[in-house]
Amino acid sequence: MIRLFSARSAIVALLLSFAWMSSGVDSTKAADERQVKLSINSGLQALREFNFSFRPVTGLVVYTLLVGGDELDSPAVARGLSIIEGKFDRQTGEYRPTQHHIYEAAIDAMALQKADDEAFRPQLEAIATYLIEQQAMHGGWFYPNRDEANFGDTSITQYAVLGLWAAERAGVVIPNDVYLKAMRWHTGTQNGDGGFAYHPRPRTQSSSTGTMSTAGAGSLGIIRLILIGGPDFSGGTRGSSKKFGLLEAVKPKQTGIRPAINPGQVRPVIKPAIDRAGLWVAGRFEADSIADHNGFLYYYYYTLERAAAVNAWDEINGVDWYDHGAEILLKRQAANGHWSESGNHSNIAPSSTCFALLFLMKSTQKLLPQRPESTRFGEGVLAGGRGLPDDLTRVQFRNGRVETEQELGDFNTLLQGLSQIELEAPEPEKEAESVDLTRPELLVGDVTLLKRLAEHDDSRVRQLAAWALGRTDRLDAAAPLLQLMTDENLDVCVEARAAMCWLARRPNGFGLEPDPRLFLEPTLSDQEKAEQIQNWRRDVETRWMDWYLRNRPYSERDDFDDPLQRPYGAMRP
Repeated sequence: MIRLFSARSAIVALLLSFAWMSSGVDSTKAADERQVKLSINSGLQALREFNFSFRPVTGLVVYTLLVGGDELDSPAVARGLSIIEGKFDRQTGEYRPTQHHIYEAAIDAMALQKADDEAFRPQLEAIATYLIEQQAMHGGWFYPNRDEANFGDTSITQYAVLGLWAAERAGVVIPNDVYLKAMRWHTGTQNGDGGFAYHPRPRTQSSSTGTMSTAGAGSLGIIRLILIGGPDFSGGTRGSSKKFGLLEAVKPKQTGIRPAINPGQVRPVIKPAIDRAGLWVAGRFEADSIADHNGFLYYYYYTLERAAAVNAWDEINGVDWYDHGAEILLKRQAANGHWSESGNHSNIAPSSTCFALLFLMKSTQKLLPQRPESTRFGEGVLAGGRGLPDDLTRVQFRNGRVETEQELGDFNTLLQGLSQIELEAPEPEKEAESVDLTRPELLVGDVTLLKRLAEHDDSRVRQLAAWALGRTDRLDAAAPLLQLMTDENLDVCVEARAAMCWLARRPNGFGLEPDPRLFLEPTLSDQEKAEQIQNWRRDVETRWMDWYLRNRPYSERDDFDDPLQRPYGAMRP
């Protein structure tokens, strides 16, 4: 599982995981999956009966229904899209929101992109232009035609970023400077306690709130995702069929190509800000989940889902945030399927219903690359997120670290006939080195030795070296593992892939089979089997090489292979 964390280690920063102490939440109280589905269906049915009398929320209703699976020709969706299309000038194509400005523009963009991003590309370009023009010099957004002396609005800025992200998913490339300015605005307005305020004030700390802190963390996560890729997602690699780490394929009518940007300009700024916001949220999570939201409780849950999704938080302070939130939301749903805010904010209905549904449907997560569902193994995972044991039933979690009995498994067979070997001396004046292979777990700490073993003539030794390299918990072990993935011996290649999964905290290895021989149909010819194995080898090498180029230490980035390290202003091919 990926945990919300704060850490100084550069390697841990790349792999994003730190184990929080458990809060003791009883998992048996988590919302039942069947109850969640029934709640979603009831809420969607209630939305379908909305008469669109309050037009600024049209896009939000349409987007929610589309996320829920409604078709474009369903009455509510068709009616809503017609209303949104009416906001564009017939002569100029200019976008003209009715009254809620940035909020309205963003949700309209989200609805149009979800409906048909290619058909509505002109409208999405118009909304993007509107949002860019409304960005203040300081990088944030505020209400149009208001006093420019203001220092922005975290909520409005959040929606501006959402609208631009929707346009990006349709292939509309927004200038990098728009996001860089927004990034600097967030880091400049973040409070000293790590949280975010609704209306930040220069030189004066405004009160941090749960809603604005999750909104700020979510916006920063989206900016990072667009510019350099997310914490656990690929983003805009050369030759990729996915753009910005999103599921949708790049459309053929793309309006431009994003200039490359140096990750060093973004990552060192954005990551600490997200970590600090995450710590603020974690420290107040359970108490803040149901209090002090001034009538915007359901809005909070939507911002929480977004922040958790784009920043790869599976848990917050040891709590499964989704189960925790779903349990609260299900209890507050009315018999008619709606969720209603109290007080003065009830007039924005059905926004609350939309926000609750978008949380329950994990709407933001659906926009991101699929990663394996969180799996609970006892009390947690390795501090640092790597070192997943082969046999998870033997894991114990003590004082923030995993203690587990090392199992050699098939190595008992592998080591038969191997006891000691002699390695040639690396320098002429030194004697040959004798290496004991009977206890390979003792070799894990010596990466230099393992690199030499990885080049041994005996394939069994190379396989053993792969196993041990994966358990070093060091990124400099990745390079020899990549080489072993191309080994002529398939057993070595399989072991190297498994070791890399261990090292990189990717137990599913990008969804590739652990051993291609286990999934070959018996009816295939020998040639067909060989072709399938070769395809598996190629996929393993390609995907792990891409991962390595993106996650290797900066000291090893002095070449031209890294797609993110091109000179400033260079264009992606």
